Amino acid sequence: MERAIVFEITGKYGLFKKPYSPLSPVSFPVPPPTAIFGMVGAIAGFGKDEYLEHINDGEVQVGIRLRNSIRRYRAGLNLLVTKGSKYFRPVKKNPRTQIPAEFLVDPKYRIYFAHSNSEIIETLEQQLKADETVYTPCLGIAQCIADVNYIGSFPIEKMKHRNGTLCLDCVIPLSRTRTPSVHYKPGAKLFRFRLPAMMAPDRTVTHYEDVVVNENAEPVEVTLKDGYERIGGDDILLFPTCKT
Repeated sequence: MERAIVFEITGKYGLFKKPYSPLSPVSFPVPPPTAIFGMVGAIAGFGKDEYLEHINDGEVQVGIRLRNSIRRYRAGLNLLVTKGSKYFRPVKKNPRTQIPAEFLVDPKYRIYFAHSNSEIIETLEQQLKADETVYTPCLGIAQCIADVNYIGSFPIEKMKHRNGTLCLDCVIPLSRTRTPSVHYKPGAKLFRFRLPAMMAPDRTVTHYEDVVVNENAEPVEVTLKDGYERIGGDDILLFPTCKT
Protein backbone atom coordinates (compact mmCIF):
# COMPACT_ATOMS: atom_id res chain seq x y z
CA MET A 1 0.00 0.00 0.00
CA GLU A 2 1.83 3.04 -1.32
CA ARG A 3 -0.89 5.66 -1.23
CA ALA A 4 -4.04 6.60 0.64
CA ILE A 5 -7.28 8.29 -0.34
CA VAL A 6 -8.15 11.15 2.01
CA PHE A 7 -11.67 12.51 2.37
CA GLU A 8 -13.79 14.22 5.01
CA ILE A 9 -17.23 13.22 6.22
CA THR A 10 -19.58 15.52 8.08
CA GLY A 11 -23.23 15.86 8.94
CA LYS A 12 -25.77 17.35 11.30
CA TYR A 13 -25.96 14.24 13.47
CA GLY A 14 -24.19 10.91 13.79
CA LEU A 15 -24.78 7.69 15.72
CA PHE A 16 -22.19 4.91 15.64
CA LYS A 17 -23.92 2.37 17.85
CA LYS A 18 -22.04 0.59 20.59
CA PRO A 19 -22.96 -3.10 20.45
CA TYR A 20 -23.82 -3.38 24.14
CA SER A 21 -26.57 -0.72 23.97
CA PRO A 22 -29.11 -1.95 21.38
CA LEU A 23 -32.23 -0.79 23.25
CA SER A 24 -30.93 2.65 24.33
CA PRO A 25 -28.34 3.43 21.64
CA VAL A 26 -25.21 5.33 22.62
CA SER A 27 -22.50 6.29 20.17
CA PHE A 28 -18.79 5.80 19.77
CA PRO A 29 -17.21 9.27 19.50
CA VAL A 30 -15.59 8.32 16.18
CA PRO A 31 -16.59 5.99 13.34
CA PRO A 32 -15.10 2.51 13.82
CA PRO A 33 -13.05 1.21 10.89
CA THR A 34 -15.91 -1.19 10.12
CA ALA A 35 -18.25 1.81 9.67
CA ILE A 36 -15.70 3.42 7.36
CA PHE A 37 -15.72 0.26 5.23
CA GLY A 38 -19.47 0.75 4.80
CA MET A 39 -18.95 4.39 3.77
CA VAL A 40 -16.34 3.36 1.21
CA GLY A 41 -18.72 0.74 -0.12
CA ALA A 42 -21.54 3.28 -0.44
CA ILE A 43 -19.32 5.74 -2.31
CA ALA A 44 -17.71 3.14 -4.59
CA GLY A 45 -20.94 1.27 -5.33
CA PHE A 46 -20.50 -1.94 -3.36
CA GLY A 47 -23.85 -3.14 -2.04
CA LYS A 48 -24.43 -3.70 1.66
CA ASP A 49 -24.28 -7.47 1.15
CA GLU A 50 -21.01 -7.37 -0.81
CA TYR A 51 -18.83 -4.47 0.35
CA LEU A 52 -17.12 -6.55 3.04
CA GLU A 53 -16.10 -9.10 0.43
CA HIS A 54 -14.35 -6.33 -1.50
CA ILE A 55 -12.73 -4.89 1.63
CA ASN A 56 -11.49 -8.34 2.64
CA ASP A 57 -10.01 -8.90 -0.81
CA GLY A 58 -6.56 -7.75 0.31
CA GLU A 59 -5.06 -5.71 3.11
CA VAL A 60 -6.64 -2.52 4.41
CA GLN A 61 -5.60 0.34 6.67
CA VAL A 62 -7.53 3.35 7.91
CA GLY A 63 -6.71 6.46 9.89
CA ILE A 64 -9.18 8.79 11.61
CA ARG A 65 -8.78 12.41 12.60
CA LEU A 66 -11.35 14.54 14.43
CA ARG A 67 -12.09 17.86 12.74
CA ASN A 68 -14.74 19.03 15.23
CA SER A 69 -14.86 18.49 18.98
CA ILE A 70 -17.33 15.88 20.17
CA ARG A 71 -20.72 17.13 21.31
CA ARG A 72 -23.61 14.87 22.27
CA TYR A 73 -27.37 15.26 22.17
CA ARG A 74 -29.83 12.88 23.82
CA ALA A 75 -33.35 12.52 22.56
CA GLY A 76 -36.28 10.14 22.64
CA LEU A 77 -36.98 8.38 19.35
CA ASN A 78 -40.61 7.61 18.53
CA LEU A 79 -40.63 4.22 16.82
CA LEU A 80 -43.46 2.40 15.15
CA VAL A 81 -43.97 -1.13 16.50
CA THR A 82 -44.37 -3.57 13.59
CA LYS A 83 -43.14 -6.78 15.20
CA GLY A 84 -45.58 -9.61 14.61
CA SER A 85 -47.51 -7.56 12.06
CA LYS A 86 -47.75 -8.64 8.43
CA TYR A 87 -45.97 -6.46 5.83
CA PHE A 88 -44.40 -4.33 8.61
CA ARG A 89 -47.69 -2.58 9.32
CA PRO A 90 -48.30 -1.04 12.76
CA VAL A 91 -49.72 -3.30 15.41
CA LYS A 92 -53.23 -2.36 16.47
CA LYS A 93 -52.51 -2.03 20.19
CA ASN A 94 -49.92 0.49 21.42
CA PRO A 95 -48.35 0.91 17.95
CA ARG A 96 -45.63 3.33 19.08
CA THR A 97 -42.79 3.18 21.55
CA GLN A 98 -40.11 5.66 22.59
CA ILE A 99 -36.47 4.85 23.25
CA PRO A 100 -33.68 7.19 24.41
CA ALA A 101 -30.77 7.61 21.99
CA GLU A 102 -27.47 9.50 22.02
CA PHE A 103 -26.44 11.43 18.92
CA LEU A 104 -23.23 13.21 17.98
CA VAL A 105 -23.83 16.84 17.01
CA ASP A 106 -22.08 18.30 13.93
CA PRO A 107 -19.54 15.45 13.67
CA LYS A 108 -16.70 15.93 11.21
CA TYR A 109 -13.84 13.53 10.52
CA ARG A 110 -10.94 13.25 8.12
CA ILE A 111 -10.56 9.69 6.86
CA TYR A 112 -7.39 8.10 5.46
CA PHE A 113 -8.09 4.90 3.51
CA ALA A 114 -5.51 2.57 1.99
CA HIS A 115 -6.02 -0.82 0.34
CA SER A 116 -3.73 -3.27 -1.41
CA ASN A 117 -6.33 -3.79 -4.18
CA SER A 118 -5.69 -0.93 -6.61
CA GLU A 119 -9.12 -1.35 -8.24
CA ILE A 120 -10.85 -0.42 -4.98
CA ILE A 121 -8.65 2.64 -4.56
CA GLU A 122 -9.17 3.77 -8.16
CA THR A 123 -12.94 3.32 -8.01
CA LEU A 124 -13.16 5.23 -4.72
CA GLU A 125 -10.97 8.03 -6.07
CA GLN A 126 -12.99 8.39 -9.28
CA GLN A 127 -16.25 8.67 -7.36
CA LEU A 128 -14.86 11.20 -4.90
CA LYS A 129 -13.31 13.33 -7.65
CA ALA A 130 -16.65 13.39 -9.46
CA ASP A 131 -18.40 14.31 -6.19
CA GLU A 132 -20.68 11.31 -6.64
CA THR A 133 -21.76 8.33 -4.56
CA VAL A 134 -23.61 5.24 -5.76
CA TYR A 135 -25.43 4.75 -2.47
CA THR A 136 -26.16 7.31 0.24
CA PRO A 137 -23.34 7.44 2.82
CA CYS A 138 -24.41 7.94 6.41
CA LEU A 139 -22.85 8.61 9.79
CA GLY A 140 -23.70 5.33 11.47
CA ILE A 141 -27.45 5.00 10.84
CA ALA A 142 -29.52 5.69 7.74
CA GLN A 143 -31.22 8.73 9.29
CA CYS A 144 -27.85 10.52 9.72
CA ILE A 145 -26.94 11.48 6.15
CA ALA A 146 -23.27 12.32 5.53
CA ASP A 147 -21.68 14.92 3.29
CA VAL A 148 -18.43 13.74 1.70
CA ASN A 149 -15.58 16.02 0.62
CA TYR A 150 -12.61 14.72 -1.36
CA ILE A 151 -9.22 15.94 -0.10
CA GLY A 152 -6.82 14.03 -2.34
CA SER A 153 -4.68 10.98 -3.02
CA PHE A 154 -1.30 11.04 -1.31
CA PRO A 155 1.70 8.73 -0.85
CA ILE A 156 2.08 7.08 2.53
CA GLU A 157 5.40 8.18 4.01
CA LYS A 158 6.76 6.00 6.81
CA MET A 159 8.29 8.25 9.46
CA LYS A 160 10.64 6.89 12.12
CA HIS A 161 10.34 8.06 15.71
CA ARG A 162 11.94 5.82 18.31
CA ASN A 163 12.97 8.23 21.06
CA GLY A 164 10.83 10.42 23.28
CA THR A 165 7.19 11.34 22.77
CA LEU A 166 5.23 12.79 19.90
CA CYS A 167 1.95 14.73 19.70
CA LEU A 168 -0.43 13.35 17.08
CA ASP A 169 -3.75 14.83 16.07
CA CYS A 170 -5.66 11.62 15.37
CA VAL A 171 -7.30 8.55 16.88
CA ILE A 172 -4.48 6.60 18.57
CA PRO A 173 -4.46 2.78 18.13
CA LEU A 174 -2.75 1.64 21.32
CA SER A 175 -1.23 -1.42 19.62
CA ARG A 176 1.17 1.00 17.92
CA THR A 177 2.39 2.57 21.17
CA ARG A 178 4.65 1.34 23.94
CA THR A 179 4.42 1.75 27.71
CA PRO A 180 3.82 4.39 28.91
CA SER A 181 1.72 4.83 25.82
CA VAL A 182 -0.35 7.97 26.42
CA HIS A 183 0.77 10.97 28.46
CA TYR A 184 -2.23 12.54 30.11
CA LYS A 185 -2.28 16.26 30.77
CA PRO A 186 -4.58 18.18 33.14
CA GLY A 187 -7.70 19.35 31.37
CA ALA A 188 -7.30 17.02 28.42
CA LYS A 189 -10.53 15.25 27.50
CA LEU A 190 -9.03 11.87 26.68
CA PHE A 191 -11.11 8.72 26.33
CA ARG A 192 -10.01 5.13 25.93
CA PHE A 193 -12.32 2.54 24.40
CA ARG A 194 -12.36 -0.49 22.07
CA LEU A 195 -13.43 -0.32 18.43
CA PRO A 196 -14.32 -3.10 15.99
CA ALA A 197 -11.51 -2.85 13.44
CA MET A 198 -12.18 -5.73 11.01
CA MET A 199 -15.25 -7.69 10.05
CA ALA A 200 -15.81 -10.89 8.05
CA PRO A 201 -18.38 -10.96 5.23
CA ASP A 202 -20.88 -12.58 7.62
CA ARG A 203 -20.49 -9.46 9.84
CA THR A 204 -18.57 -11.28 12.55
CA VAL A 205 -15.99 -8.95 14.08
CA THR A 206 -12.57 -10.57 13.67
CA HIS A 207 -10.35 -7.88 15.17
CA TYR A 208 -10.71 -5.16 17.80
CA GLU A 209 -8.45 -2.21 18.60
CA ASP A 210 -8.09 -0.31 21.85
CA VAL A 211 -7.82 3.39 21.05
CA VAL A 212 -7.45 6.77 22.74
CA VAL A 213 -8.92 9.99 21.39
CA ASN A 214 -9.03 13.59 22.58
CA GLU A 215 -12.69 14.59 22.23
CA ASN A 216 -11.70 18.26 21.98
CA ALA A 217 -10.05 17.42 18.63
CA GLU A 218 -6.63 18.29 20.06
CA PRO A 219 -3.32 16.40 19.76
CA VAL A 220 -2.49 13.46 22.04
CA GLU A 221 1.05 12.97 23.36
CA VAL A 222 2.14 9.35 22.87
CA THR A 223 5.21 7.11 22.97
CA LEU A 224 5.44 5.07 19.77
CA LYS A 225 6.86 1.61 19.12
CA ASP A 226 8.38 2.40 15.75
CA GLY A 227 7.03 5.36 13.87
CA TYR A 228 4.01 7.01 12.26
CA GLU A 229 2.66 7.91 8.83
CA ARG A 230 2.69 11.21 6.99
CA ILE A 231 -0.11 11.53 4.44
CA GLY A 232 -0.69 14.76 2.59
CA GLY A 233 1.23 16.71 5.21
CA ASP A 234 -0.77 15.19 8.11
CA ASP A 235 1.07 13.15 10.74
CA ILE A 236 -1.18 10.30 11.84
CA LEU A 237 -1.29 6.68 12.97
CA LEU A 238 -2.97 4.19 10.68
CA PHE A 239 -4.68 1.22 12.27
CA PRO A 240 -2.49 -1.89 11.91
CA THR A 241 -2.78 -3.77 8.64
CA CYS A 242 -5.66 -6.23 8.84
CA LYS A 243 -6.79 -9.12 6.69
CA THR A 244 -9.31 -11.83 7.52
